[in-house]
Amino acid sequence: MIGRILAGCFLLFALGHAIAQVGQVPGWPPLQPATGCVGTGTNTTTITTAGGGSFVANGCQYTFKVWAGGGGSAAGGTSLSTGAGGGTCVIQLQPASGTTVFYNVGALGAAGGTTGGDGGNSWFNIASNAQPTLNTQGCFATGGAGGNGGSLASPAGGSGSLGSSNFTGGNGVATTNGSINDSGGSGAGTAGNGNAGVTSCVSNSTGGTPDGGAGGCAQAGVQPGGGGGFQTGVGQFNGGAGKVSYTY
Repeated sequence: MIGRILAGCFLLFALGHAIAQVGQVPGWPPLQPATGCVGTGTNTTTITTAGGGSFVANGCQYTFKVWAGGGGSAAGGTSLSTGAGGGTCVIQLQPASGTTVFYNVGALGAAGGTTGGDGGNSWFNIASNAQPTLNTQGCFATGGAGGNGGSLASPAGGSGSLGSSNFTGGNGVATTNGSINDSGGSGAGTAGNGNAGVTSCVSNSTGGTPDGGAGGCAQAGVQPGGGGGFQTGVGQFNGGAGKVSYTY
């Protein structure tokens, strides 16, 4: 009797093993992830060099963060004005494994005579090598405006678009008084707007929470996205370049 039971057990085991070998038993052997994703949510790459680039996605969900460039200050007309801070955006997307993800890091706005340069836009796009137009593709942030030596209007801070969160850089400041130091608007952070520049500054304009670049007080704007300031007797300064990062 015991022999028959043992023989039956052996037969069932052999049959089950054979079926499993040809893949007929659901869930056996255990399936491996098809995407190859090995994300932990702590793998972060940050790019600070202005210009475009790309990388190949591994199938994980990514958090994309974008900081635009800050504007440069100007003093060569009827007024002087400092550069404004760049905007930010944050978005989470899960491109398929093997997808090429494109990005651009906004350049700094250069200091100028009558007109300072605007900060460059920054963005991510999982669909094409262009600034995105849909939030299924990515998000973008615009650079802070450069100073205008012919106007007393405050240069406007850049803004984020298409992200799950979007923030605006601080405005620059304009004045006719060229005998005082002025600060640029600060860059937005990924959790808060930037701060406006001020006349008669004693310190940099604080960057947006938690990671925006400071607006320069009598110095260049701080990367990422700080607007350039003005120093009496010295002149104008560049804004700070943008940056981008991705985490999976």
